[in-house]
Amino acid sequence: MIGPVSKKTGKPTRVYIDPKTGEKLYQQTGEIFVNAKGKVIRKTVKSTKMAETKDAFALSSGSKIESIYAQHANSLKAMANKARKLMLETPNLIYSQTAKQN
Repeated sequence: MIGPVSKKTGKPTRVYIDPKTGEKLYQQTGEIFVNAKGKVIRKTVKSTKMAETKDAFALSSGSKIESIYAQHANSLKAMANKARKLMLETPNLIYSQTAKQN
């Protein structure tokens, strides 16, 4: 799956957003590099369990304060998904050379 093309570089980007839900979609790039010792290493990205899971309650032990935190985290995740979805739905700005001249 090839993502949208970057306007700055013209290369495909690696960040994907599901247009129906607004969730981030991840894809392995398969990129590798050779370190100073000549060993081939697959590129990785550091992440957290909270970023990887959809429902924060899955990480909770069930205590009252963790339930409050999980509910708050889920509402923030929903807000971020909604913002990404709205970003995709927003049309591009139309630029007019003639308006700039006046």
